[in-house]
Amino acid sequence: MRSAAARAYTSLQADERQEFRLPKSLKAHLQEAATLQGETVAEYVIEAVAECVSKDLAAASTWDLTVPQQKRLLELLMEAPTPTREFVESMRRADALFGPEAQH
Repeated sequence: MRSAAARAYTSLQADERQEFRLPKSLKAHLQEAATLQGETVAEYVIEAVAECVSKDLAAASTWDLTVPQQKRLLELLMEAPTPTREFVESMRRADALFGPEAQH
């Protein structure tokens, strides 16, 4: 079963090509595996690549923090500094450009 992230990729229009070479035995096994899943080779490969890409990108953006690191991060977030005059003015300009809802 594919993840929601992988399914999101497979629902997009396929408008790019990717070519690669692979060993003869892998090509045969790929065809066999796709057939067992009731898919074409293209469908099988696209779904497998989408699954790997979504997992790898998620893993790259995940933080693994120790309990002391988590505590320190929460402390820093709770101790946010008082906004400077320049910051407040930039927020006003952003609200004028994009609307106040854009920041939430």
